[in-house]
Formats: sequence, structure tokens, C-alpha cells
Amino acid sequence: MVVATLYDLYKTLKLEPKTRFNEGNLAPLAVDPHQWVVLRDLDSSFRSSSRLSLVAWFMRWVRNKGDLRHLRFTESALAIVLLILLMRGSI
Repeated sequence: MVVATLYDLYKTLKLEPKTRFNEGNLAPLAVDPHQWVVLRDLDSSFRSSSRLSLVAWFMRWVRNKGDLRHLRFTESALAIVLLILLMRGSI
């Protein structure tokens, strides 16, 4: 999917030497409503599959480790760091 998307982006952005669209360094982009729906569906399927793979990895990790003390420590440390950043106004 990534390679196909990148190839399509390359074809879209490729400049033709004898066209009148070279001024803006981009080929004209014409997307109809159907293509936006397809793009939205591809995005949502990619997001859900990445979430499922993350959950599968986490379940495998818990099954192998069997101990969640490290997770609690990491979670607490991350919460403290985020709280400090929020109080300083960095994020």
C-alpha cells in the first residue's frame, strides 16, 4: 500500500517538460468525491490495522513477561514528564 501510494504521488507530482503547469512545480490535482471517500476508507483501515497489531504485540509481551511492574513504572514516569511539560507550557 505504501509503495503504491508513493508511486501514485510520484506520478502526480512528476513535471512534464512541455506542459503549462510547470509554474507551480505541481501537476494539477483533480480529486472527485469518490476518490476522497476511497482515501478516507484506506486511512481508517490502515489505522485500525496498526492498532490491532499494537494490541497483538502488547498481549504477546504480557504473556511472555507475565509481570507488569515495568509497565506501571514506565506509565508513571511518562505521566510525570507530561505533567511537568504541561506545567511549563511546553505543550
